Order: sequence, then structure tokens, then C-alpha cells
Amino acid sequence: MRANIVTQKDIADALNVSVNTVSHALRGLPDISQSLTEKIRNTAREMGYIPNSMAIKLKTGSTKTIALVYDNLVNPFFTIMASKIFTFIKEKGYDTVIFPCTNYFEIEHSTLNELLELHVDGILSFLDIGESIVNTNAFKAFPTVIVGRLSKHNITSIYTDDFEGGRIIGRYFKEKGYKKILYAGPELIEESSKRFNGIKEVYNSDISKYQFREGSDISKFVEFVSINKIEAVFAFNDVLANLIKQAVAHLGVEVAGYDYLHGQLPFVNDTDSISYDFDKIAELSVNSLFEIIDNPEIQKQQIKVPVYLHKEGEKTL
Repeated sequence: MRANIVTQKDIADALNVSVNTVSHALRGLPDISQSLTEKIRNTAREMGYIPNSMAIKLKTGSTKTIALVYDNLVNPFFTIMASKIFTFIKEKGYDTVIFPCTNYFEIEHSTLNELLELHVDGILSFLDIGESIVNTNAFKAFPTVIVGRLSKHNITSIYTDDFEGGRIIGRYFKEKGYKKILYAGPELIEESSKRFNGIKEVYNSDISKYQFREGSDISKFVEFVSINKIEAVFAFNDVLANLIKQAVAHLGVEVAGYDYLHGQLPFVNDTDSISYDFDKIAELSVNSLFEIIDNPEIQKQQIKVPVYLHKEGEKTL
């Protein structure tokens, strides 16, 4: 059973004053005497009145809230990045609302409508913006920054150099003398394609590709690796790399990933991986968003964060 919510009218009725008088007293406006202000505030406290902070913020034209849109919070990458983004947003004096999106690739109409209802001041999104809404006035009203990927549209994006990450792993595998190489990752994600193309360039296209997505049968993957005598696997991310590493351990196959999760979450198994500065991505994303909030006409930016090789067992900054 929902408890009764105390309103300013309830306080006004209890003291036989106007709602306007109660509102002014609770806001500390000078047109109400100090004695009456104290009386109204004491009564509000005793009655259990809770101010409607959202209504107050809307009157000022800002809710001081940023929406963080994601599609898969189970992925440690999103969890780590979200935690860092929260900290930087808090330093700006704003709150963050986490907003799940059921579309795994882009924000569409249903999500946009819900964001409109929240009256957020800006959007930080791990997803790109859908073609059907990117040019609408409703979307254009939102300062937006894409985090962790390069948008297909003219939207500020903070992302890692996926292609170079693939090249780095390719050179690393080549230095170790591996010739039978396999890339494992999802098919429809642009970042996956860039990582594959990077390693493919190093190996002059002489590399196999295995479409590995959520729910894929790992036993079939192991069979593929065994039959094709694969010597080294480059996985789309560290989550997949650790899954593959355990599954092919008996075959002596080298496995490398992307994101260097062990550096952020020590309980995640260490593995060769592509590393980058999580804090820099989070800080750049938040600062870029607030620049747009302050100046909506500012030129959109595409900021590529450099990547590095982390070797298993070594400390990487």
C-alpha cells in the first residue's frame, strides 16, 4: 500500500495559509517573515514533506541529470566505464541516470521518447544513434557524446583506435612466429570489423575469421581451431578471450583480447590484450558533453584514444 504523499497544499491547510506562502517559505524567499518561515518549515518536517526535486529543477530549466545509455551492463567494459563516468559527472555537480536500451546497436524512437520524459540535460551513449531519429528536432535538442565507438553521424565520439589494436596484435603474433591465425568476434559490430582488418593487414589477408557472438557453441569453435591447426586467436574483447583461452588450453593455442580488463578488475584472468586509458576516455567524454551543453553550436569532435599492447604477466599502465 502506497503511503500518502504530503503536498504543499496539505501544509497550507494545516497552518491556514496560502500554498504560495508555503512555497515561498520553503524556498527561503524574503517576502515571508522569519518566524512564519520557521513555523512552515517545522510543520513541513513534522508532516514528512519531501520536496519534488524534479519539479524544482524543471522550473530552473535544468534537471542537472545526464543519461548514460547502454545495451549490456553485464559486459565489464561498460561497468568499468560507467563507474568512472559517474565520478566525473558528480564532480560537475550533476547526477547520472543509467538507461538500458534493448537495441544492441543504436538508439531508436522508443528510447528517445523515454529520455524526453526524463528531461535529462545530455546523453552519454555506448550506442550510436539510429538513422530514423538522428535528424529529428527531438534528438537535436539533446547534447550527445558517443562513448567507445565512432558514430556514423556528425556526433562527438570518444573511441579507441580499433584498427591499430588489430595491427598491434598482428605484429605481436608475427614476432612470435605464428602463421595460422584466427580472429573471433561478432559480425555486425563496426569495431569488430576494424580490429579484424587491422590484424588482416599485417598478415596480408592470410587470416581466418570466426563469427563468435553471444550464445555461440564453444565446442564447435574448439573443433574449428583443432581441425584448422590454428596457432593463435585474436578475440574481440577480453571476455571472449578468457572464454576461448580456457576452452583451447589443451591445444596450446595463444589467445589475445582487447580492453585489458585485468588492469581494471584484478579478479578477471590476465591475458595478452590491447590496453588503453579508461580514465582518459571517461574524462574526455564527460568534458566534451559539458562543452556541448555550454555551447550547443560547438564543432563536433572525433577523438581517437591510442592503444597499447599488454603482455600477460607484465604490468601495463
